[in-house]
Amino acid sequence: MSDDTWAMVAAGLDALVRDRHLSGIALITQGDRVLLESCHGLADRAAGTPVTPATRFGLASMCKMFTALAALDAVRRGELALHRPVVDLLPASRRPSTLPAEVTVHHLLTHTSGIGDYAEEDEEVPGFVEDYAALWHDLPSHRMERVDDFLPPYRDLPPVAPAGAGFHYCNSGYLLVGAVVEEVTGRGFTALVTERVLGPAGMADSGYFRLDAPEPDLATGYHRALRHRPRHRPLPAGDRLRRAGRPRVARPDADAARAGVRRRRDGVRRLRATRRVVRPRRG
Repeated sequence: MSDDTWAMVAAGLDALVRDRHLSGIALITQGDRVLLESCHGLADRAAGTPVTPATRFGLASMCKMFTALAALDAVRRGELALHRPVVDLLPASRRPSTLPAEVTVHHLLTHTSGIGDYAEEDEEVPGFVEDYAALWHDLPSHRMERVDDFLPPYRDLPPVAPAGAGFHYCNSGYLLVGAVVEEVTGRGFTALVTERVLGPAGMADSGYFRLDAPEPDLATGYHRALRHRPRHRPLPAGDRLRRAGRPRVARPDADAARAGVRRRRDGVRRLRATRRVVRPRRG
C-alpha cells in the first residue's frame, strides 16, 4: 500500500476522533516494519492530556484472551484438563453455590456454561445490568484485588441455561477460570499471567496495576453516553486499572506489536492446546 493510502487511513481515524470521540493508537506492522503508527484523541479529557505512543489503555474484556492463555498453558503443562468438572477443581468456598456439577472448564472458556453472570449483558435475561458502573456503588472497586473478591455478586445466581446448551456471554465464567488456574497451579492469578503470558509475549509495559498506586501514561477510560448521563463519564477505578479474573491489562501499541511477533514465532507450540478449545463439541 502507498503512503497516500496510509495517510487516508490516518485521516479516517482523525474523523473518528471528531465524530465518535475516539481515543487510541493505531499501529500496523509487517514483520519488523512499521507501516502506520498514529495517536488520536485524549488520554485524559479533564486535563486535556493527548494520547502519545507511550499511553497505556485498559483493554476491558479483551483481556479474557490472557485468562484463556493462562488456562491453556496450564493444560500444556499437565496441570489442568479442559473437560474436568469445575466442582472437582474448586472447593465450595471458591465457586457459586448454584454451580451445576456438569459445568467444565471448557464450558467456561467458550461461554457455554450457562451460569449466572454478575454483569448480565442480555436484556432478555433476568438480572440484566444496564449500567455497569452501578455495580460498584455498594461494592468499592478498589477492594476488588483477588479473583475470590468477585464471588459474592454471583455466588447465588441461578443458571440461565443448561451447560452446553449454547453460547451465552458470561463474565463470571472467566472469574471462575481465574480461580481454577490459581487452584491447580498454586499461584496468584495476576502473578501467573504476568509470568506465563505477558512475559513470554514481550509485553514488558503491561500489567495489573493497583488502584492505590499512581501509574504513568495510563489513560482514563470513559463510558459511552446514556440518555440521562453526560457524554463522557469516567469509568469506575476498577475498570480503568485492575481486576483479577476479569483483568484490565494496560498496554501501549509497542507491546501489542511485540505480542504479535512472539505469537507468530511461538504459534506451533501453542496451537495444539488452542485447538482443544475451538474444536466443535456437543454438550
